[in-house]
Amino acid sequence: MIRFIRFHLLLVLALLGAGSAPSQTAGGVDVLLAKARSLELRGRIDLAVQNWRKVLLVDPNQTEALAGLARSAKQSGQADEERSYLDRLRRIDPRDPQIEAVERVRVFTPEERNRLDEAGRLAMEHKPDEAMKVYREVLAGQQPPPGKWAEPFYETEAASTGGKETAISQLRQLCAANPDQEEYRVWLATVLTYDPKTRMDGLRVFESIKDPGMVEQARVQWRQALLWEKENPGALAPIEAYLQHYSDPDLQSIAAAFHTKQQEDIASADNDRGFKALRSKDLETAEASFTKVLRHSPNDTNAITGLGYVRLDQERFNEALSLFDHARALAPQRQDVRDGYDAEILAGNRAWSSSSTAEPA
Repeated sequence: MIRFIRFHLLLVLALLGAGSAPSQTAGGVDVLLAKARSLELRGRIDLAVQNWRKVLLVDPNQTEALAGLARSAKQSGQADEERSYLDRLRRIDPRDPQIEAVERVRVFTPEERNRLDEAGRLAMEHKPDEAMKVYREVLAGQQPPPGKWAEPFYETEAASTGGKETAISQLRQLCAANPDQEEYRVWLATVLTYDPKTRMDGLRVFESIKDPGMVEQARVQWRQALLWEKENPGALAPIEAYLQHYSDPDLQSIAAAFHTKQQEDIASADNDRGFKALRSKDLETAEASFTKVLRHSPNDTNAITGLGYVRLDQERFNEALSLFDHARALAPQRQDVRDGYDAEILAGNRAWSSSSTAEPA
């Protein structure tokens, strides 16, 4: 009986383990593919190849890995390998768009590669128009270059005369066509943040990046864009989104100042509402507005003074005196505080006089 129970328990555990394996395997494949995408874009296709091959050990029919290996084979002049990987893709799905994409990949000659590197150097020297001239000569109207040349191409195009809108449009198309390639979103966000008019849009794109590695890659430019907006209270939410990932004393200080300003603006609006109600003799609304301010800012002179006038109109003279005394201590130079204090003293004296001369019941 005990042996049977043990056997049954082991069988259940084995089935549970088997049930969780596909999910774990899929997760591992996704990580390898993400690494391969990033490596290829940084020009390390040799390391990307290692990751694609690991993927195929798990899933021999994984189409993204097959297409990546076909691209690598084409760029290295290995025609037989390229043909082999494309044949495997066709057997899986003859209409797979990756097949045509591989066939369109342009293989640059050594001279063309040198010229693309030259364009990068010109861009680093802050000569984007000269760099774009080289890019156009090499590309001859074709799509932007792949691999390590892609990111500097878009940055250079955005910095060149009249090229910003084109670069942003191309990057948006790339992001839409490749939703899993978050590196494209890093490039788009970076270009958008260079212009104050599109900076907030760029910050929202930075916020949308989920992969920890891509978040780290975006960190420097993301932070710089937030510092450019340090005078803009509208940047509070983007700053707080960044602070969810990183501790940053400078940005925390800016966020705290924005929070203070935000509370001051709310208090100012409530005080304005209270004084307007006071002038209209709507004591209930005035009292509610001033009390709301004082809950958050007990030493707000405007709210204390306003509530003092409310108490004066309500003939609650002792409370009015206490409030005006407090306001005078905070702002002795304010005329409205002195006027309120004098009015309260006068009203209080009249009330005392009336009560003292009244006939006894």
